[in-house]
Amino acid sequence: MKTLYLLLLVCSPILCFASDFTGVETFLRHPALKSASVSIGICNLQTGEYQTDYNSHQSLVPASTLKLITTATALDLYGPDYRFKTKLEYTGTISSDGTLHGDIYIAGTCDPTLGSENSHIPADRFISACVEAIQKAGIKSIQGCIIADGSICDDEGVSPYWTWEDLGNYYAAGVYGVNFADNLYRLTLQSGKAGTTPKIIGTTPDIPHLTFINNLKAKNIRTDSAYIYGAPFQNERTLYGAIPQNRQEFVVKGDIPDPALFAAQTLSKDLSDHSVSVEGTPTTDRIMRLNNERMAQKRQTLLTFESDKLADIIAHINHVSDNFYTEALLRLIALHNYPSASAQKGILTIRKHWQEKGIDIEGLFMYDGCGLSTVNRISARVMNDILRYMANSPGKESFFQSIPLAGESGTVSSFLKGTKLAGKLRLKSGSIGNVQCYAGYYSGTQNYAVTILVNYYTCNRSQIRRMIEEMLLSNSNFN
Repeated sequence: MKTLYLLLLVCSPILCFASDFTGVETFLRHPALKSASVSIGICNLQTGEYQTDYNSHQSLVPASTLKLITTATALDLYGPDYRFKTKLEYTGTISSDGTLHGDIYIAGTCDPTLGSENSHIPADRFISACVEAIQKAGIKSIQGCIIADGSICDDEGVSPYWTWEDLGNYYAAGVYGVNFADNLYRLTLQSGKAGTTPKIIGTTPDIPHLTFINNLKAKNIRTDSAYIYGAPFQNERTLYGAIPQNRQEFVVKGDIPDPALFAAQTLSKDLSDHSVSVEGTPTTDRIMRLNNERMAQKRQTLLTFESDKLADIIAHINHVSDNFYTEALLRLIALHNYPSASAQKGILTIRKHWQEKGIDIEGLFMYDGCGLSTVNRISARVMNDILRYMANSPGKESFFQSIPLAGESGTVSSFLKGTKLAGKLRLKSGSIGNVQCYAGYYSGTQNYAVTILVNYYTCNRSQIRRMIEEMLLSNSNFN
């Protein structure tokens, strides 16, 4: 009888919490989390005291909430007003008849905004500014060629920790010393009845020499399951999956195999369209190295082209969760400590920076900057420590404003929508297979850093989001 009485004492709280879905305890006891790993931390920004702490030291897959670490580091190192600078340069001499006896160089610094549709600068402005600068210098013909020099960065544009399923798709675009047009293209397809192979119409923009092996099928579906597979610098792409049947136009997006080369090709063509002839074939520093050719080091500057402010770039990243822009920032971060950039150097710089700020980063394991890799890990404690630091940093306002408002904007526009917490939580969301995470700030009578990491739940994504909403709404400190 004593044993039964003790069992009832132990089990009764579980029964109580299971009867009403409110609070962290009930959230954790939901059947969908039976096999899950969860790390939750809600701490007071001023005191550092934890109002909610469940496994806050456990490191879990963060998905896109990792972007907060990358953007916070870039902002703290460079400041909100920093701008990438890309130089247009030339070698050789300009004769009296306007002939350049030399080459034109696009010298990149990993800027993701060149020709970008997500920049405040018009997408066509970079190329038109280059043409204007060349014409202003009196150049009417170029005996050499257009060279995109991305040597400030290594050629490992994609993380070795991304899956093959991702490579070739726009959200896993490679990042290099010279980036252009968001490093992506749109592939237009035309589908017929179910079971037939869709017809390839073309790409926008037109990427020279890009070819496709088409294994797509039309199906009676509303959304596509199409994937574009391919490695960096390889012009052959393979299409798998399905798109909706009977569509005159259906668009899927892929990554440009060699963005630097495409930038050089675009400038060369645009110069020709403006009656400036270019004799040589467009090339890049990578191709020149493969051909044992050397770039000229003595160059004259024609133009210095500046990007958007870093604060605007970070706002774009955290509102729409742009992997490409984030990976460019990871390379920029590397350049703070190293003469040349790579993803690995960026990660080393991030770790060094936060260690120097006195933050224990033992629970941080980074393999990219954007969170696409499933081997990334972070704990709620590390995330909150960096969020707390940023809340008192010189760039605090830019960082705070970069995070979308729950129920109102960005990737969390529908999360907590119509509830008492809409507009009070600034959250970066993160989601990949069986991973749902949120991190950011609550603003109210007391201000809090909030991190919720859930891995390997067994319900559907909409249900886990509702569960997290209910947990947040039950928090008595959020009023």
